[in-house]
Amino acid sequence: MDALGTRTKVGPYVTWSRGKGPLVVLLHGWPVCSHHWRYLSAFLETSGFCALAIDLKGLGESTSCNGIYEKAVIAEELLRIIEGNAFHVVGHDWGGSVAIAMAALEPSRVSSLTIEEEIAPGIGVPLQGEGAKKYPTWHGDFHRAEGLAEALIQGREDRYANFFLDLRADPKSLAPEDREHFLRHCRSEASTASMLAYYRSREADAKFFITLERKKLSLPVLAIGGQFAMGRSVAISVSRVAPQVTELVLSHSAHYPAEEEPREFNRCVTTFLKTLTRS
Repeated sequence: MDALGTRTKVGPYVTWSRGKGPLVVLLHGWPVCSHHWRYLSAFLETSGFCALAIDLKGLGESTSCNGIYEKAVIAEELLRIIEGNAFHVVGHDWGGSVAIAMAALEPSRVSSLTIEEEIAPGIGVPLQGEGAKKYPTWHGDFHRAEGLAEALIQGREDRYANFFLDLRADPKSLAPEDREHFLRHCRSEASTASMLAYYRSREADAKFFITLERKKLSLPVLAIGGQFAMGRSVAISVSRVAPQVTELVLSHSAHYPAEEEPREFNRCVTTFLKTLTRS
């Protein structure tokens, strides 16, 4: 069994499951993969939950880069492969946008959202404080420059992905073996194509999320930002479509709170989930 649990392949998706109890689905972003949840999944198991970590389409071990990368489409695909009538979702980066889309598409099944360091297309807000100085804003437009982005990234995948992996309060806090785990999934032409496709669906994604400002999601949300990245903007953004938001900013984190401050991150997430499962 892998450290994340039992590995299963379902269509283009690879999943890992560990623990028993209420189901918690874990969705990563880029340039990380399900390994991002190496601390949280173990903690969820010991706290009486079943953690289901999923590599998003075209990323990590979910190697197929075919298909549509609109977040609502990916959400539909995941809703079909996830068993059970109700579950919680924790999403980081692009996984956060997919998580919101899942709740919008099947609100009766998604019991809660935890959004880590994501501002979904169409409901964006400016970054504040330290994040406004440190977190990049150029890469979305660059990734949407068809042909140019591919040409400049090819052959420089490690150097390019490392720039984003270093968006931490302390870049040295990422152990070499964990960095290599992430990098080896970013080196192929197919993985680069998939990564760029996530950004190039922005127009369709924005249209989808903007409609939620009128409908509103009624489920509880825990919004987690790193002080040196998206910070409070995570909660401000998601509150535009889901008013029941609990805000958390971790003061020693940037874009990867689950890895940078795992003890505090795990405690806050499980406390949030336990409160809901007891009610």
